[in-house]
Amino acid sequence: MRQRELQRARWRAEQELAQHRLDLSDLTQRLMVQEKSLVHRIAQALHDQLGQTLTAIRPGFDAIVAAQSGRASPAAAVQLRRVDALIDQAVREVRQVLVELRPPLLEEHGPVAALDNELRSRTPGHDDIDLRLEPQAAVVDLRWPPDVEYAAFMIAREAIANALRHAHAASIRVVLDGGPGALRVEIVDDGDGMAPSTAPARPGHLGMVGMRERAMAIDAQYAVHSRAGGGTRVCLQWEARS
Repeated sequence: MRQRELQRARWRAEQELAQHRLDLSDLTQRLMVQEKSLVHRIAQALHDQLGQTLTAIRPGFDAIVAAQSGRASPAAAVQLRRVDALIDQAVREVRQVLVELRPPLLEEHGPVAALDNELRSRTPGHDDIDLRLEPQAAVVDLRWPPDVEYAAFMIAREAIANALRHAHAASIRVVLDGGPGALRVEIVDDGDGMAPSTAPARPGHLGMVGMRERAMAIDAQYAVHSRAGGGTRVCLQWEARS
């Protein structure tokens, strides 16, 4: 009798845990959808409002500079050049933020093209690191559900950023494989790695929590394999439900 009660209690606990995981996955998915929607609205506002304002400022300022040509005092000329440089900087910064918020290549051409562009954009300043994209031939022209592509790209981007900031790696490889109903992404570096006892304290660990939540939102498997001095491998495995 006692054994039967224990089995029932264990079964109830397993059912409650399964339901808790299902509820958590559903909540995470809704939050990711809200995040994507919010990011889209912010990107649209930056483009339609701030971006257009900066675009409108440029010809007006150029007209002022032309009118003051040869007449401005040396101090005023210095200030005009300074404002000119600040306008250019602001335009570049807005464009960069727009790319980070809503990677155009991801929506238009998929994660292979978007990740290739991501690695190329990070090459300047990291010439000593071999940044390499390794897509298997089978996935080059494939597309997956938009939420899967978005989550995979954002996880890869965060893993790449973590490796560049903290791993002291000589090489970082992004490997893509899969098929029409499956996608596997691995971000592999040969850097410092993490000892199991110190992994939670590693800088950037909150980014790892975000990666895990993104994987959960698309019902994918997520794992980090690492050891001190042995590099780190971040793995995402998604398969369509049958």
